[in-house]
Amino acid sequence: MIDVVNKVYESKGKVDLVILSEYVRTKNKGLKMAYVAKIYGHPSTNANIGEYVSTVRNKSLLRKIIEAGVKIQGMGFNEGTEIMQTVSEAEELVKDISAGRQNESDLRNYNGEDQIVFANTLYEELEEQLRNTENAGTTRDTGIAKLDEMTGGFILGQLNLISGIPGMGKSSFIRTLIYRLYKKYKTKSLYLMFEETPTNVLRKLKEKTDKFKDPNYLNFYLPKKHVYESVEWIESKMLEAKLKFGIDMVFIDHLDDIYRMEDGKSEEQSIRHAVKALKKFAVRNEMIVFLIAHVQKKKDEGRPKMSDLKGSASLQGEPDNIIFVHRIPDISDNGEPMFGRDGEPSSKLNLAKLYLDKNREGGIKGYVTMAFDLERGLYYDYLHSQRTPEPTTQRIKF
Repeated sequence: MIDVVNKVYESKGKVDLVILSEYVRTKNKGLKMAYVAKIYGHPSTNANIGEYVSTVRNKSLLRKIIEAGVKIQGMGFNEGTEIMQTVSEAEELVKDISAGRQNESDLRNYNGEDQIVFANTLYEELEEQLRNTENAGTTRDTGIAKLDEMTGGFILGQLNLISGIPGMGKSSFIRTLIYRLYKKYKTKSLYLMFEETPTNVLRKLKEKTDKFKDPNYLNFYLPKKHVYESVEWIESKMLEAKLKFGIDMVFIDHLDDIYRMEDGKSEEQSIRHAVKALKKFAVRNEMIVFLIAHVQKKKDEGRPKMSDLKGSASLQGEPDNIIFVHRIPDISDNGEPMFGRDGEPSSKLNLAKLYLDKNREGGIKGYVTMAFDLERGLYYDYLHSQRTPEPTTQRIKF
């Protein structure tokens, strides 16, 4: 046994249980490993760990070389392939092995923005950034007091779903958010609309601007033209808005116009892919995304719930907040709800409820009662809200 240890020391310059075990396994198979461990009696030390790592790495590289050689040999016998193509493919196989070695060295010295760091160190750095950055908060309030109270404000990296029965005012609600965000906080928003052309929307908003002498209707950003309707195109526009104008609030109207049925995938799978991609983009680029989605429910079937969402299984999981917009119709003499033109409730006051049915951060659920002004096309705060009796007539304008 002593002779074996001496041989290992002479050849390696150092010896521990790991190095000795490798030697015995390959050079002296008659010696039992249990006996080696008992006599040696010492674990591998930090000083010699490098030798062990080197042994494993070298064997891995040799294995890759052998595998590449077998593939290259097979390519050489394939007479149907152009010779230069074969040479090129062989070079790529060898380069992959060389790149693997280089990558290890690069990773040891890597200090990019996604490097592995100690959690406590990262937290201290983030705290320092927040102290030194003006207005560096990660939350955005909407100006709807009760909604902000329930959500705690909307947080960078969130995907928020706005839904409701067709004709209930989902688009008007996100335009209200865009309006309020700029008027109250000077927050810039990107508005991506697919149900109407930008020209048509801008024309209607300009009419309101002139009628009410209010410039805040047009204080948002949008593409000059909608060239594509896909998640990839939307992501490129979101990033452009952030880089050019510092925008971190995005409103998309709506989901049905952007997800694409892919070959071999069901509608629900395609929806899941689109929603998951938007969520990942929001997190990666620290943006807040509001996305409108439809429900499979009719006006006379009551207020919608999460199970009514189109592709509900996909849409329930990814969003951080899910809000349903539901108008409160007048009731006729026989007890039936009455709707006016284009599905609008016939009441001049036009009440609506915003149901917060999912709240990932705070967990608080409930509803906020709003009043909708048909002329201005905006929602107003109502005096009463989710835990009080139904309102009567008073509302608070912003």
